[in-house]
Amino acid sequence: MTLPSHIALGLIIGKVTGNYGLAISTSVLIDCDHFISLYKHGVLRSFKEFWKAETNPEGVCGGIPRPN
Repeated sequence: MTLPSHIALGLIIGKVTGNYGLAISTSVLIDCDHFISLYKHGVLRSFKEFWKAETNPEGVCGGIPRPN
């Protein structure tokens, strides 16, 4: 899942539980291990590069597709 997918899922869970802050933060933090890979590939230099990499369906690792 991409970052926008995690945020959307957090919004849905927040709507159901009534606690948006906790739902969004946990849905994003669960996937924080990807930041290590993004850092190694130099994507964290700017928000524009980060967002482009996160919304790219092919992933950031040289075209390796993301698992669904």
